Amino acid sequence: MESAGLVAEKFCHILKYADTVPNELTLPREFCLKYGHLLHSTVNLQLRNGCLLTVEFDRSKGLLNGVSNLFQYLELKGVTVGNGGWRFICFFDKTISACDEIDPPPAFLERCGRFLPDNITYLISNGKKFEGNYSRSSKKFSGLVAMFHMAEAYVLDSVHMLLFAFDGKKTIEEISNKFRKLCNTWEKFQTINVYHGDGRWMLDVRKRDDYYCSTIVDGWQIMRDCLKLNVGDKLVFQCPEHSLDHFSLRVVKNHV
Repeated sequence: MESAGLVAEKFCHILKYADTVPNELTLPREFCLKYGHLLHSTVNLQLRNGCLLTVEFDRSKGLLNGVSNLFQYLELKGVTVGNGGWRFICFFDKTISACDEIDPPPAFLERCGRFLPDNITYLISNGKKFEGNYSRSSKKFSGLVAMFHMAEAYVLDSVHMLLFAFDGKKTIEEISNKFRKLCNTWEKFQTINVYHGDGRWMLDVRKRDDYYCSTIVDGWQIMRDCLKLNVGDKLVFQCPEHSLDHFSLRVVKNHV
């Protein structure tokens, strides 16, 4: 947040669906108490991609007015995050540790429900795994109690939310080393834009030493699903020499 050169402490605001409907956003009370008197009635919100949005600050209510354009620009809907509902957030509180079930949001079930097996494996970011279940009748995940048994109490006290991501049967797509020269022009963490017809997808590419090649680590499943790709289909990526992160895509279907 910028207001006449003021650089304030950072804060995190987790959006729920109800937060993205009105044209206002409530700032944390602690932030307003500390910096509210320093903010002008007009402030700028600047995103990392350079987008700048001017909004009004209501000091008496601790609100930012005029944020609906930001929500529309980012296509924010709250709760479900990521393109197409492949991920969702479960807000964490003291009572959830006593609960073994969670209800995924409708957007996630619409996208991934038909692919979910009855027996699932939860993979925590630290590499630990535990087994759980998905009920098609109740549309709930269960088995989370095992995670709480694995974690110490002091760890749970510092957790505010859980991010669930469904990766399907394959999470990483390798890029052949035949294209190493192209991949070497990218950053270690690179986002490429892919276009086909009226569709556009953003694929996250990472140079991974453990795979000895560059790999697509995010966005592949969504594009694959949108294009209705089948086994044997071929994708031809083409990019101009002066823009090595923008690709036109040609799909060659396997009719055998």
